[in-house]
Amino acid sequence: MQTSGRNSQTVTAYSDKIEKVAKRVVLQTLNDVILGDFHYRPRLRLIDELISGDQYLAITNATVYDKAGRARFKSKFLSVNRDHIVLIIPWDEMVIKRDTLSLLKKRA
Repeated sequence: MQTSGRNSQTVTAYSDKIEKVAKRVVLQTLNDVILGDFHYRPRLRLIDELISGDQYLAITNATVYDKAGRARFKSKFLSVNRDHIVLIIPWDEMVIKRDTLSLLKKRA
């Protein structure tokens, strides 16, 4: 914000908030599968955020499944260490069998 006049001063507003967008993903860690919304900066590709982003990824609206496919818990927010990620797949880019898709949709 700038003001003008005899006693003018310049005030610079600072915000540490970083604009991010959410994308529904299936994320596999060493022990679990997570279905949730991954938050990343809008002008970056998903892989760019994984490579250059923070050590921990923000996942919201998450359901965590064990290796057998049983829901372990749900959470509005998870922070996932990217060193533990085995794979991440955008939900809208998945190509899977119909049975698997209906199973995941029922659990989401």
